[in-house]
Amino acid sequence: MEAYPGLKEAAQYFGPVSEVAKARGLELIEDPYELEIGTKTVVRGDFQRDVGTRVMRQSTLVILGHGYLVSLTFIGGTEDEVEELVQGLGFGAGAKTPAH
Repeated sequence: MEAYPGLKEAAQYFGPVSEVAKARGLELIEDPYELEIGTKTVVRGDFQRDVGTRVMRQSTLVILGHGYLVSLTFIGGTEDEVEELVQGLGFGAGAKTPAH
């Protein structure tokens, strides 16, 4: 998070994400929104770009916690393809790492 001082909420990361997406010809479809995936609350932003006769879809999910920012990006040729990828993501309690 050193690269983004002052970042307190995951939604704030969509400023830089949107700039990069716009530079690559993608446009934000709607404002980023929160959603629950398993035990985590993530912020999701959806983008699209016309590629010839097709539309490329991209969904970026951002999680902020424990001093780290995690950004996951899913890309597909249709909204359904991207949804299938996002729905395959899961966060659970998981095993704890032993202390050193």
